Parts: sequence; C-alpha cells; structure tokens
Amino acid sequence: GMPLVLLSLLIMTDFDSIHGLKFESPINVSAFFAVNVFSSAAITVICVNFMQKLNVLSERELTQLAAEVNGKNINLEKTNAELDRFLYSTSHDLRSPLSSIKGLVNIARMETSDPKMQGYFSMMIDRVDKLDFFIKDIIDYSKNARTEVRTELVDFTKLLDEVTDNLKFLEGAASIQFQSKVLISHPINADKNRLSIILNNLLANAIKYHDPRKERQWIDVR
Repeated sequence: GMPLVLLSLLIMTDFDSIHGLKFESPINVSAFFAVNVFSSAAITVICVNFMQKLNVLSERELTQLAAEVNGKNINLEKTNAELDRFLYSTSHDLRSPLSSIKGLVNIARMETSDPKMQGYFSMMIDRVDKLDFFIKDIIDYSKNARTEVRTELVDFTKLLDEVTDNLKFLEGAASIQFQSKVLISHPINADKNRLSIILNNLLANAIKYHDPRKERQWIDVR
C-alpha cells in the first residue's frame, strides 16, 4: 500500500521525500549505489523464496490431486468390473430360467385342450416374453453406455432380415405384413451390435404400438 501512495504522490505532485539531496559527491553516489544493490538483492531473495514456497505448495496440491484421481479411477474400475459380473449374471442366471419356464408351459399346453387353460398358458408365455425383453433392454442399454464403437462390414439387408425374423413371434406380429425397400446392396461400415439394437427397438415399437383395428397392418422399412 505505502509504495503505491508514494508513487501517486510522486506522479501528481512535486513530492520529494529526500528534498534537495545532491548526488554530486562520490560518497553519496557510492552510498546510494550500495543501498540500491542491497535493496535489489534483498527483494530478489524474498521473491525467490516466495516462488520456491509457492512451487512446493503447488507440487504438494498436485500430488494430492493425482492421488485422489488415482483412487477414484481404481474405484471406477472396481465398479465397472462389478457391473460386468452383474450383467453376466443377469444375462445367464435370469434369462435361462425364463426359457425353461416357456418350455414347461409349452409342454403343459400339449397336455390339455381346455380353451380356458390354453388362454392361461398364452398369458403366461406373454408375461415371460415381456420380462425377457425388458431384461435384454437393460443389458443392451448398459453395454451401449460402456462399450466403444467398433465398426465392421455389415450386410444391412441380412441384418434387417434377422431382426425381423426374431420379432415375428411378438404379440400382434402375426397379423402384420413386413415390407422392406432397402437400396443398400453392398456391405456398409457400421457398429453391428448398435445397429442391430436400433433396428430391433424401432421395429419392436412399431409392432407394440400398431393399430390392430385397421384392416391392413404393415411395417415398411426403407
């Protein structure tokens, strides 16, 4: 604060703190030179010391931040590994029993011709299919969020046929006519897994939300 005040007084007024001191004497010149050298050296030492302290503090903070980031990365890797195990368990330990239930229901359907029992069996299979589809959606969403994009040559027409065939057994799909006018005749570079999921979701939604009251029901892919 004081240096700024003195500098302001010097600029705006004729302020002279050493009023009239002459530098004609060699002794005065030597004395002021020595004072300037000493002052400069002192200020330099103070600045260097300050910069060293600042550098030490900065290095200490950076080391601490690096340790925190490393710890968070380790925890993130553990979380991802646990999520991978969960997805594997979900895919195999949950979907496999659902397939077994569907098989048992189909066997039970062959044991009776009672229309009422057949209706119950159809509803059971429908609920199992919906649960299986829901589990598959969760797995696909998680894989999409955590898996890198991997491109490869994909036969789009063949992939569309595979997706369509897998969806023809959904409820309401039997009455729908599937049409496609795909002009892509050559393999394309794409992420096959993600492209398959996109087509599956679009077509599944088209089946799920179609209007069964219409005389002609169709899904057209172009």
